[in-house]
Amino acid sequence: MTSTASVIKQVATTAGFQKLSAFQAISLEAMLEKKDVFVVAPTGTGKSLCYHLLPPVLRAMGVVHPLVVVFSPIVWLIDDQMDRLQKLAKRR
Repeated sequence: MTSTASVIKQVATTAGFQKLSAFQAISLEAMLEKKDVFVVAPTGTGKSLCYHLLPPVLRAMGVVHPLVVVFSPIVWLIDDQMDRLQKLAKRR
């Protein structure tokens, strides 16, 4: 039987990623162990990879119709990106 870690690594490699960050691997493993996972990280750190990789990882493990629910605070994301753009503009 294939280990969870090796399935995650195989799917990540297939998706074009050399290596997952520690929080990505921990998050995916916890989800696969049916634990609740709450990930909070700044924009651009790879949160979306967790939920993008989960369905193919689950399919590789034999789950026929995986369902992933993502709650994304759009207003917060827009504010975060605007703050980043304003900081970049001030540097120029």
